[in-house]
Amino acid sequence: MKPDVLSWLCCPVDHSGDLRFEATKTIGREIVTGSIRCNRCSAVYAISNGIPHLMSLQNLAPVALGSRMRELAARDNDSNQCDESLSRRHNAIELSAMVSDLRPMRADTVVDLGAGTGRLTLPLARGGAQVVAIDLSPRSLEINRQKCEQAGVGDRVVHVMADACHLPIRTSTIEKLGSGMLLEHITPAQERKRCVEEIHRVLRPGGRMAITAYNYSWSLRRRRAPREGSHNRDLYFYRFDGRELAGLLAAFRKPRVSGILNLPKRLSVPALDRVVRALAPLAVLSGELLFAEAYR
Repeated sequence: MKPDVLSWLCCPVDHSGDLRFEATKTIGREIVTGSIRCNRCSAVYAISNGIPHLMSLQNLAPVALGSRMRELAARDNDSNQCDESLSRRHNAIELSAMVSDLRPMRADTVVDLGAGTGRLTLPLARGGAQVVAIDLSPRSLEINRQKCEQAGVGDRVVHVMADACHLPIRTSTIEKLGSGMLLEHITPAQERKRCVEEIHRVLRPGGRMAITAYNYSWSLRRRRAPREGSHNRDLYFYRFDGRELAGLLAAFRKPRVSGILNLPKRLSVPALDRVVRALAPLAVLSGELLFAEAYR
């Protein structure tokens, strides 16, 4: 990582921007190993393999700590198969919706929250934006960074290990934020609310966000599918209904909740899905995912 991230970086404990870098290994301007110290609260965060680890366990309530640690381990273990677990249809429609909504440009700093191994990071960076890729899993971020370097956009992306409910980003500094299928994996409910509050805090006035989340759709209700549970016993999930997700966005301006992945696989292409997505009530009932957009 480069020291110029100080323009937006802060301590996740007290949001202070009074930070000091201590490098133990550098390559050019890149800090490969070292630490970041908060001069206000004296918290120290490691920089490992060029990635700052800006997660503080003291921020987490006991009820959330165990879930986060299980998720971190699961994400690290599954990082090599992460992209392969999503179909081409899923990626094509979800990413097309998010990128077209965010419209990344060269003057933008865009946060990819829950960046994983780079599904959204890469198209955002290819659009010319400076991207802050944030994830809980250091291994996923390493793979993400390798992909960015191979794609020739490594200089546009900063990778940060952090918790989505305690962002190491200064208040009102980010133009845009995207997050694909992150919110449903946060537990308990008050932590999901905190995550949305953090998104609101870091965006500039007029800043834009676009997120997707699991939808408790009409078809799932008919089948009496579980509202919440876990994947492989270690990755928690929760399915939102449209009103519930809209309620979480009450502090934003012009919130709009629709749905994506609305059609059967044989018909499901981005252009057709956009037609249904424009009919928000129908899309909320049918979509595999909810799609929310709003302004700060």
